[in-house]
Amino acid sequence: MSNAIAGKPYGGALPPAAQRLNQLLLGQFVARSLALAAELGVADLLRSGPLAIDELAKLTSSNPDALYRMLRALASIEVFEEKPGKVFGNTELSECLRADVEGSLGPMARWLGDVSGWTAWGRFDLSVRSGEPAFDAVFGSDCFTWMQSHPASLDLFQAAMSGYSALTGKAVADAYDFSSIGTLLDVGGGHGTFLSLLLARNPKLAGILFDRPEVIERAGATFERASQAARARLVSGNFLDGVPDGADAIVLKHIIHDWDDEHCSRLLGHCRRNLPRGGRVLMVEAVLSDAPEGAFTKFLDLEMLVVTPGGRERSVDEFERLLSRSGFALEAVVPTRSPVSVIEGRAR
Repeated sequence: MSNAIAGKPYGGALPPAAQRLNQLLLGQFVARSLALAAELGVADLLRSGPLAIDELAKLTSSNPDALYRMLRALASIEVFEEKPGKVFGNTELSECLRADVEGSLGPMARWLGDVSGWTAWGRFDLSVRSGEPAFDAVFGSDCFTWMQSHPASLDLFQAAMSGYSALTGKAVADAYDFSSIGTLLDVGGGHGTFLSLLLARNPKLAGILFDRPEVIERAGATFERASQAARARLVSGNFLDGVPDGADAIVLKHIIHDWDDEHCSRLLGHCRRNLPRGGRVLMVEAVLSDAPEGAFTKFLDLEMLVVTPGGRERSVDEFERLLSRSGFALEAVVPTRSPVSVIEGRAR
């Protein structure tokens, strides 16, 4: 009886080390397939139960054979489940791509598959050889300037950040005590997902959301939906030029890792000037360590190298030096049940 008839795969296995490396080499194919599955809304279409490939192809305006091949590949790594007759259903992993689940990773999958980052990573060699972002060389400007003139990519980025904020925000709110803060300024807070969560958790808290004008103009709906409009002040501007006053604590969530030390010191200096003595700056970031589970942070650091203007992930010592240069003392590093920690600085 042949292997095929016996239900076994053709061919033999590679040696263990080669097999593992071979799987890692498929990473770009996996990431792009996940991005397209999210873009097509496959997980959303399977919300109510499995569907045959012909129906999925019709609903997504796709070629049935090509769509089947993509979903078959994703099912082989437990993203979607293939049933007899070319029928597919959701799995625990694909459920995370649904747009209607809290903390959906669908927008993040789409963002990582966007033409901007995908093309920049194609010239990763430029970053490694020069230490400069490949993005700038490929597109002729830094990523933040480029996105201002490419609204589709900007919207995708903001959606990805909002989804990730929903995913990590609860962990941050659970780990750090915000109850003693009167007014919290969220710098670069996007559409306000994280700030809205904190307002819901802390009824006495007032909030200020600060971001670029094109972002702030869409943020009001977040607070209106949560009946928080009276407690949230929306301010637009560029945080490298200054930040609003009136807060006794400032949160910087996934901001510091986007910039080099010089720009971070400038931003933290603005924060220090607008905080009272003893006021807090709270940097919500991944922290580099030598622990085995630090692989996520180390690869995220490469994304910062390729895409951002000098950004990087940092160790506790590097955060402490940044704070000290800007008039803060490192008070605590509070881990959360997520990849990020809260690095707390107190104004001296």
